Amino acid sequence: MVNGSQQGLDLCARLLLDPGDRAAMEDPGYLLARQAFLATGAEVLPVPVDAEGPRTDALPEARLAYTTPSHQFPLGGVLAAGRRRELLAWAARHAAFVIEDDYDSEYRFDIAPIPPLQAMDGEGRVIYLGTASKTLSPTLRLGFLVVPAALAEAFAKAKRLSDRHSPSLEQEALAALIETGAYERHVRRVRRRNAERRAALLAALTEAEAGAVEVVGSDAGLHVVAWLNGVPRAREDDFVAAAA
Repeated sequence: MVNGSQQGLDLCARLLLDPGDRAAMEDPGYLLARQAFLATGAEVLPVPVDAEGPRTDALPEARLAYTTPSHQFPLGGVLAAGRRRELLAWAARHAAFVIEDDYDSEYRFDIAPIPPLQAMDGEGRVIYLGTASKTLSPTLRLGFLVVPAALAEAFAKAKRLSDRHSPSLEQEALAALIETGAYERHVRRVRRRNAERRAALLAALTEAEAGAVEVVGSDAGLHVVAWLNGVPRAREDDFVAAAA
């Protein structure tokens, strides 16, 4: 258990990277992950992203790769099962680790779930990072890491050196929610509510101006990307006001 996903990223960076190591990362990608890797003195190498997420055919040789396969941040692509297998094969080939940041996978709408990389991993190469902030509250700094058995002791020691432990009261409350089934019921309820909000947003964007708005990354997650094609920058304030 960690104090939010950012502490999980920091632990991964400090334990897996030395100065001069190379880390592969989606481009565009999550800025705070990039900063955590750079803080170790590592070199961050960009991996281009398309509609299906990071292009696994463009992965460089590196010590680790960071990915958001369930809902690529920020463009929203979902990494297909074939690419997931290619990513795992890359990790085995280069003796590298993969950080799977599964930050909002509870929210899926028009697509069937794909097994996480961690469940497909037979080589002990995937570190799975999750958080409760997207389902319960962004102020609840409580996340978790699922690490390969060979790394578990090192991660536990590094966590203790950082802050002894994450808050016990919040952990006990979350555990009670999970054990009683209340957490799963809550997630289903929130998913339905957000599906309604998503439908309203997509309908409004479609009607906003014919041909002017192209929406991507709307199959999952809590955000979408809207490209405003041919709309002059001077009208940006109008769109913001209409969205509000």
